[in-house]
Amino acid sequence: MSNLAHRASLLGTETAFTVLARAAELSAMGKDIINLGIGQPDFPTPEHIVEAGIKALRDGHHGYTPSGGVLKLREAVAALLHAQTGAEISPSRIQILPGGKVVIFFAAMIGACLGFLWYNGFPAQVFMGDTGSMALGGAVAAVAIIIKMELLLPILCGIFFAESLSVILQVSYFKYTKKKYGEGKRIFLMSPLHHHYQKKGIPESKITLRFWLITVILILATIALIKLR
Repeated sequence: MSNLAHRASLLGTETAFTVLARAAELSAMGKDIINLGIGQPDFPTPEHIVEAGIKALRDGHHGYTPSGGVLKLREAVAALLHAQTGAEISPSRIQILPGGKVVIFFAAMIGACLGFLWYNGFPAQVFMGDTGSMALGGAVAAVAIIIKMELLLPILCGIFFAESLSVILQVSYFKYTKKKYGEGKRIFLMSPLHHHYQKKGIPESKITLRFWLITVILILATIALIKLR
């Protein structure tokens, strides 16, 4: 403990704050101070620098990829389409989206899920809790937002949407009926939704298989909607 106290006593103040304090003292004495210590300079950016920055952004000399893709690549695609189909397509109407990293991420996630399902098949040897399922849901939502397809999430994740909605309806209806009638009532025998079917005597393996079939149909519907878009 004494060694730690000795080391703490050797620590000095941050130089930047010392400079700020000194600058404040000089300013109080009536001196003209230009503070370059922390953050942005306290004087306006010269006009010629602003104009040069605007021109660089307008001309594409900034090192950033345009939202629609690199212009030369779009021109090459337009030329290829013209050669193959004879259609005159402006490069400005072509968008090339950098989806490589998203594809790699999803491929890794699919591989991990397949490994999980291998041991999760009936009778299950491993189970996924809230930590894994919420992480997967967050990853799917994040990728949907990145590729601007978030409005298709209720269709793609229809089963998960129904499961969550069943819990919300069950809890809300129970609280409402308990407050109004003094006794809580339920819409489902048990929530989430798959427990409702279990309570009705349907085997777990059959519920899982039917949910898988519904999910496959929803995935195909989502792909069809993407193609239509």
